[in-house]
Amino acid sequence: MKWIFPSNNGGEVDGFNNASIDTFNGTKLFSVVRETIQNSMDARLDKDKPVRVSFTLSDIEKVKAVGINELVPFLQGAGDTARSQQSDTHTSVRFFEHAVQTINSAKTIPVFTISDFNTCGLEGDYDDTDPKFKGDKWYALIKGSGLSQKSTDGALGSFGHGSKAPFAASTLRTVFYYSQISKDGKSESRFQGKSILQSIRLRNSTMTQGTGYFSNSEKCDPIFDSSIPTWIKSLRDAAGKGTGTSIVVPFPDLGSVVENFWQEMQISIIHNFYLAIKNENLEVDFNGKESLNSMNLLSQFEKLIKDLVTVMPEGHEEKMAALECAKTIEFCTPEKTGVLRSKPFGRVSWYMRTGDDVSWRGVGVARQNGMLITELPQWLLKFPGTKPFDLFLCVEGESGSRILRSIEDPSHTKFEFDRIPDLDERQEAESSYRAFTKEVRQLILEHAAMDASEEEFIDDLNEFFSGAEATTIDDGKAEISNKLTLDPIKKSKPLRPSNVGADSGQGGADDQLPQPTSGSGVTEVRGGTPAVDFAGAMGSSGKKFELPLGDTRIVHIGGKTSKLYFNLDHSGPFTLSIGKVGELESELLKYKTTNDPVWKTKRAFNCKKKGSRVSIEVELEPGAEKYALQLVANIV
Repeated sequence: MKWIFPSNNGGEVDGFNNASIDTFNGTKLFSVVRETIQNSMDARLDKDKPVRVSFTLSDIEKVKAVGINELVPFLQGAGDTARSQQSDTHTSVRFFEHAVQTINSAKTIPVFTISDFNTCGLEGDYDDTDPKFKGDKWYALIKGSGLSQKSTDGALGSFGHGSKAPFAASTLRTVFYYSQISKDGKSESRFQGKSILQSIRLRNSTMTQGTGYFSNSEKCDPIFDSSIPTWIKSLRDAAGKGTGTSIVVPFPDLGSVVENFWQEMQISIIHNFYLAIKNENLEVDFNGKESLNSMNLLSQFEKLIKDLVTVMPEGHEEKMAALECAKTIEFCTPEKTGVLRSKPFGRVSWYMRTGDDVSWRGVGVARQNGMLITELPQWLLKFPGTKPFDLFLCVEGESGSRILRSIEDPSHTKFEFDRIPDLDERQEAESSYRAFTKEVRQLILEHAAMDASEEEFIDDLNEFFSGAEATTIDDGKAEISNKLTLDPIKKSKPLRPSNVGADSGQGGADDQLPQPTSGSGVTEVRGGTPAVDFAGAMGSSGKKFELPLGDTRIVHIGGKTSKLYFNLDHSGPFTLSIGKVGELESELLKYKTTNDPVWKTKRAFNCKKKGSRVSIEVELEPGAEKYALQLVANIV
């Protein structure tokens, strides 16, 4: 058995950078958990039983680590080749130097093992020189690049890139596979090591490909049954018995300190697969000590929340935010759950949570077995006229799953229609998805329409708290008061993991900044993210104390009067400025209020409750109607 890096035969030279691996470098643990469980669920054997996935951290004796020690010469060769192409300080050179030092200085070999059970294992042919060859799961995973072999349209994976997540988590960019399958009624075991380094110039001047295989065949075939090293057999046997696959990551680099490792993993699993576990499609074991299954899921979830609240670890808000979808599934508001019979998508199960603990408007979308895909679904980002809610949708219908699968990006975190190459198919998918979002919006309006019955008055501070509270006057034509409607909005923090770093421009028509509209009667001008920073005060830290305003509207109600509407996630005093935006220049305009009839470009107000819908009546300076207007609020 030895490592073989095949010759490139004078063809393309592979560099160190690998796009598929780089995709997962920033979220290593999160990605490994998500991608490996997804692949295991796609290979489910008995549909009446859950897939079981086991995660373990352990050490193996260095002398027994067949396949790891033998990699050192190739890591050194890759380092020498990289040094001839790059500077000594280049990332690739330093990577290979560190990898060699890591193996040579280790007394034992730490490994991270993921094993699945009640799966079919890595089936299929492996010899692509056979005229009857038909590749399947083994070939797609071991030899494939961007190659996916999934059995159904609803399979969670679809690109083949997810298989690279474990490589991003290895200090050696090396992974070992051990799979037990049933072939012709008999049990067969397969083993293979795979290392993605870069092209290596060997001593005989041969330039290799960038990927090597641990094999006993020059064709890089798998190693079978009795020839398989005992160390990897022992790792799988310790986790369980039966068909399935074990993936071993040597010298794991998962970006988490040991003390918080299992908690981080539990958060990731609950964030992505809560519904799958609840519906008995998945069970997960942690290091042979703890587990998550349908029987203990609720108690473990409550314990996790309690631990986070009690200890308040670093990143507490982000960790708690990652659990919000699971909270909605488990603690949905009474009578706000059911099944949506979507015309284009088929069966869609849904769970909604409203109440004081929800201060945003958000939709999470999963499909098939319950893996969360995105919390930023296109055309389902803004919901005017609704109270705060959290909605979780699981698209279970085959047609809906097929459509969503076709528009998911490789990391399965957002929808992008341009990924469908056929224009007719793209248009059909977009039409079906738009119809689905309309059905979802109707569902939201039925269960989370805004109740405007509770109102509280606010007035400007008249130079900071000197004014008296005004009364409300409503003559049936217009409201002549400054009024605040209690309506919490989505907080800017904490951000959920799947939202961090998300593209801001993926919204459709409902997410774009509308332009000023003209017409008789009421003219409405909406504002969004300011294009010009009119009033951003700077603090000593260099950060602005500008307040985000949600669903901003300026409505001219006749005569000289206009009303300003916006959502404000702040309580206490704040200043408000109004900017006018022209083609060539932008500046602040002057305005006055009923209580303070003096022209000013900025005045102070007080909001009594954080997360509110604010309404303020003003008179704008003459000519303001000619401009696009923007509102800017700052903390006093």
